[in-house]
Amino acid sequence: MADAFGVHAGRLEDGWIDAASGAPAWLLIREGRFGGGRDKLIPFDGAGAIDGQVVVPFDRELIRAAPGLESEEILTPEFGELLRRHYGLD
Repeated sequence: MADAFGVHAGRLEDGWIDAASGAPAWLLIREGRFGGGRDKLIPFDGAGAIDGQVVVPFDRELIRAAPGLESEEILTPEFGELLRRHYGLD
């Protein structure tokens, strides 16, 4: 997965859908090239594919600064709001 400038931002692990609409809502990535990083959620809006790689419209440093997600943690409305504010979506 790459950021808006084509810089490696992490390894795509999963896609999360909005339970109400069934539409893609978040991309779950693992930071770090060798899997030693933290899990982060990135908004699906604006994501695309270039040369077989998922590209998101956010800078890698913004992604790295996002609140991390613990293993088996669920996306609560409060955490979702925190993430949306972090990415400037609200």
